[in-house]
Amino acid sequence: MAGWFVALPRAHASIVTVQIIVVMTMTALMSYEARQILARSRDRAVRLGQELEQRAAQAAARERDTAQLLNNVPAAVASFDAQSRVRNCNARYAELFGLTVEQVQGLAIQDYVPAAQLEILMPHWLLALGGRPQTYHRNNVHPLTQEDTW
Repeated sequence: MAGWFVALPRAHASIVTVQIIVVMTMTALMSYEARQILARSRDRAVRLGQELEQRAAQAAARERDTAQLLNNVPAAVASFDAQSRVRNCNARYAELFGLTVEQVQGLAIQDYVPAAQLEILMPHWLLALGGRPQTYHRNNVHPLTQEDTW
């Protein structure tokens, strides 16, 4: 017994054959199960992808419908985030301040409403941000034409 290797007696051929068959069978079973799991995962991923695609199409359609309504209503309409920044508005709203829709979007209300009007607006605005419905009427003087509107 010299070195690290210890020779073992040779196993009988039938035992080696059985061992090889067991290992191959287990490998085949595990491969089959792994293939089934991968196929189910792939099918689920395909279904989820199709569902996401469908939801994205529905969201785009809703967005188009909302934009069409927003742009065709005769009143000035705008929506704001919690920091009082314009998320979306129609052209009529932007025109009240002598701006375009693109110029108004992203601005805080304090950035474009005249200071005198802001004093009247802010108490209502703060209550609305707190979740209380508000109604008020004010006149607006167009900054370019000086036209007075309600």
